[in-house]
Amino acid sequence: MSKPPADPTNADLAFQAIIALARVRERSSHEIRKRLAQKGFTEEASEEALRRAIASRFIDDRRFAEAYTRSKLAAGWGKARIVRDLRQQGIECDLDEDWFADALEAYPDEYTRARDFLLRRPPSSKNIQASAFRKLISHGFDSACAYQVSRDYAEEIKRESDMTGA
Repeated sequence: MSKPPADPTNADLAFQAIIALARVRERSSHEIRKRLAQKGFTEEASEEALRRAIASRFIDDRRFAEAYTRSKLAAGWGKARIVRDLRQQGIECDLDEDWFADALEAYPDEYTRARDFLLRRPPSSKNIQASAFRKLISHGFDSACAYQVSRDYAEEIKRESDMTGA
């Protein structure tokens, strides 16, 4: 744990802490509030500093959401998990928003991302379809997509197994 600020009521010190946090990576206003509280700043100092940081665009929830979405899509996450995590960050996100649609266009469709995920991290259970389904659901793919991909994946594994006689 970091040492407490010299003056926990000082909004300028809280603002400097925000700048230091924002230099590392994009952060949501929700995360900034939590981090300032952990550092020991008062709520009043934190809110004043956060208002300044938002006004000067050091903190921007939409920019955070876009960066977060793109990084998670690149990691193979499903839309449902991304939206759930953004909501936990205090960011309401609608799949119909232009920036979300733009982010999705840069990556393969949900089915392809789910299938690629299974190819990179195959399930290790006797019941391949059920295991694949659980894995996809836990990785944020919606149930309809997870069902279709896990079914197709299990059928493909069975065909390969039948062809090799294993």
